[in-house]
Amino acid sequence: MGAVCPCLGRGKEVEPLPSDASGGDDQHGWCVMQNGRTAMEDAVDVQDGFFAVYDGHGGAEAVTYVKETLPKLLAKEKGPDMGLRMKEAFQKADAALLGHLKQDEADVPDYLLSSGVCACIAVRDEHELAVANLGDCRALAYKGGSLTVMTKDHRPCEPFEQERLTKQGIQTTCDGYLAGGLAVSRALGDFTRSTWTKCPGLLSEPEVTFFSVDADTDVILLASDGIFESMTNLDAVQSIRRQLRRNLVFLQSTCLIWLISSFPSLND
Repeated sequence: MGAVCPCLGRGKEVEPLPSDASGGDDQHGWCVMQNGRTAMEDAVDVQDGFFAVYDGHGGAEAVTYVKETLPKLLAKEKGPDMGLRMKEAFQKADAALLGHLKQDEADVPDYLLSSGVCACIAVRDEHELAVANLGDCRALAYKGGSLTVMTKDHRPCEPFEQERLTKQGIQTTCDGYLAGGLAVSRALGDFTRSTWTKCPGLLSEPEVTFFSVDADTDVILLASDGIFESMTNLDAVQSIRRQLRRNLVFLQSTCLIWLISSFPSLND
């Protein structure tokens, strides 16, 4: 039996997301864990050259829909500019998701938002990784003994986002929440029934970065924000490297995915 999604369209059954699972091969690995939460709202996706972490809120419907839709929309985008293709795919995924959520006008209080989802995706070419981030997931790289943080957290309390919201006349709470309950300033979904629109101030345009991948690149990590509530960026990457050396590819986490382009010490 499907899980009842506690978002817009209450009572609608959706396929439950895997709550505790892991997998991978000698080039990548992934793990999702529900831990003590009442319901699973996160997911990962690994396809040919495509990697993604989805961090949902307000129910699983948005995560489930975007996981199915976003890769297909990105595949349809053409042109030499991968950054532009990623941004277009995110915008179209958001429009499609909002339309999907609006189809079911259940008896939901006007002040409640529908479900939503943050996403961090990576598309790998032979020597380059394109990363698109929306929300507070993170992409990290450990290369040549140095850590690179490829993303910025999109939260209302971050100065660059706070300035944008202020210019738009969007109010945030004193403890850094948007619309009284959102801890992020960019996400897909989050439809509000009171205005029949997306939550004001919430952007669906990701920030895109590019990273050169070569023989000195040990680990590239995409992870949800839950990872970094208990460890630093460097700790997260080093933990994976230590586990890999012991051939135990596992990290106590909420939701993560890692890509391994070169790790000769595994064979030591």
